[in-house]
Amino acid sequence: MIDLKNNAQLFDEMWGHDSTLRDAYANFNNWLEVEEPARLRKKQTEAERLFRLSGITFNVYGKDEKENENERLIPFDIIPRIISAREWSRLSTG
Repeated sequence: MIDLKNNAQLFDEMWGHDSTLRDAYANFNNWLEVEEPARLRKKQTEAERLFRLSGITFNVYGKDEKENENERLIPFDIIPRIISAREWSRLSTG
């Protein structure tokens, strides 16, 4: 896997700007550290297949419209975004 924590050009929701693990991700990070990357890739592939079978897609229209090349999956990441109750309270008030 890519080391997002120590890559200043990328943003990873798990890690704060000072490269410390955000509290909301503590339990998830413990699980992720021992999870096999191949299993995560397999689960991502399975989810994408189910999305396609269920029609969770959108079409892209443009000058080169070819039927099968325009259908795209809704963007999905097997790694969840975890929002703490405090953050959610702030977000939900607008």
